[in-house]
Amino acid sequence: MDNRFGKRDFKAGNNYKNTPLMYFIKLMFGVFVVLVFSYFIFSQIFLPADSPSSGDYEYAEYKGEWTQVKEDGSVGESITFPGKVAAQRGEKIILETTLPAEIVSNKYLCFRSSKQDMRIWIDGELRADYNTNDTRVFGTTSAVAYVFVELFSSDAGKTLTMETVTDSSYTGIFYSAYYGDRMSIWYRFVPRYMPELMVAFLELVLSIVIIAVSNNILKNKKKTAAAYNNEVIHKQLFGYPQLETGA
Repeated sequence: MDNRFGKRDFKAGNNYKNTPLMYFIKLMFGVFVVLVFSYFIFSQIFLPADSPSSGDYEYAEYKGEWTQVKEDGSVGESITFPGKVAAQRGEKIILETTLPAEIVSNKYLCFRSSKQDMRIWIDGELRADYNTNDTRVFGTTSAVAYVFVELFSSDAGKTLTMETVTDSSYTGIFYSAYYGDRMSIWYRFVPRYMPELMVAFLELVLSIVIIAVSNNILKNKKKTAAAYNNEVIHKQLFGYPQLETGA
């Protein structure tokens, strides 16, 4: 076999490493990563804090005592959040609490649902109904969801009733509840979930880059294989490699 032919084929098969497209992809990815981390570090050091400083923006953990109400109407155990009620999977759990004697209008109570359908009443009036059985394309419930209930000054001293049900291992599990301004409560979750969001976003970018690079490599390999086959056929027919022609 002609050594020159083999060497030329080997070089052609590795041309994709030095194409302008590859240089551009590497450059853009490097610039993107540097910009993301630079902005994150700069904002943490030099930019003003985003946390609300006005008295109009406040939140606190709700410390009210909850009492379990069984389906037959009898009163069960008392718990505080976070806490757990002994129950079987699929069992409906009903809890009640008495709201504070003073409530400012346009404040919210926030509850965390973990694969749990959740319904909330205040003195018999349905205020929140979280159920995604008929809306989700895949699965039935979200792993984590936050359910907000708007409160008014007229709700002071009333009874809040919460009903949850799930067929998962989260049956009977209740997390901390928060009371206050809606934006302030959301802001509390930013430091908790921002690292996960950044990692997920970088994984998305890396996935796109890998797909683009893999597609480019596949195209170059197909071109190389076609050129190699043409040269082999030409050599078998005519006894010498096909000459390369330029425009």
